[in-house]
Amino acid sequence: MADAIVTGPLSFTGKYLTKLLIESGKSVAGFTNDVSRANPFPGRLDLVRYSFDNVDSMATAMRGARTFYNTYWIRYPRGEMTYERAVQNSIALFSAAKLAGVQRIVHTSIANPSADSPFGYYRGKAGVELALVASGIPHSILRPTVFFGKEDILINNIAWLARHSPLFLVAGNGNYRIQPIAVEDYAALMNEHGERDEASITCDAVGPETYPFVDLVELIKKEIGSRARIVRVPQRIFYLASLLMAPLVRDTVVTWDEVRGLMANLLISNESPMGRTSLKTWLSDNAGTVGVEYHSERSRHYGEGRVSA
Repeated sequence: MADAIVTGPLSFTGKYLTKLLIESGKSVAGFTNDVSRANPFPGRLDLVRYSFDNVDSMATAMRGARTFYNTYWIRYPRGEMTYERAVQNSIALFSAAKLAGVQRIVHTSIANPSADSPFGYYRGKAGVELALVASGIPHSILRPTVFFGKEDILINNIAWLARHSPLFLVAGNGNYRIQPIAVEDYAALMNEHGERDEASITCDAVGPETYPFVDLVELIKKEIGSRARIVRVPQRIFYLASLLMAPLVRDTVVTWDEVRGLMANLLISNESPMGRTSLKTWLSDNAGTVGVEYHSERSRHYGEGRVSA
């Protein structure tokens, strides 16, 4: 039996959280789609395959754990996997946790979710939150925006493009804002909420700095020494350019919902920041490595694509 259950212990946020839990002396079991992947914590992390159609089986894996840390979600629909399906899979995980007697769930949502959102990603996230509340299990719902860290996707790939292209396209005027949080700060926040005994809570999880997107790109350029020229274009032209780039990196560079969500200022918060790490300082400290390689979403989650230098 494990003390804690983590979804995606081999992924980005899940891996940082798993490391913290193990370092604190906890035994950890983690749900993953592929138990054959290399385990960075051999002998300390038990890998369990998701079985969304068998709640009893997942409950057996969870039994004895005090806390369930849920990061499960999909970035975009793929084949039969839709946002609606991801909501149902999340409900199965919550049902398994309740059956197993889990005492608290720490759930990763997204800033500004809404059941009425025009964006499927945000509607789905709102649906999962409602399902968790309905489960009756004491919980913390944490709402991050965008993560940065050594293996992140967005910040790294902005830097990669700025290193490799003479032009950097920005959708619209670029004045919409973004408030990223360091993955280490977020993992620590999840860990802290997992130890709580008080009533359920929902809160945003963002970093201390907010940037207009175009200023964020300028900051990244400055720190890595890029001379790429920023060119503002209509959002549809920007998205078309990302589709043309996709075959070159064998990845989904950005989705239409992500473009519109960013431009709608959904990646910021009005709450006090929970993260402490400065993105500017982090970029300065990691200027020699950030963006040197392209970080592929498909490679990370589906075993496709590549990480390009």
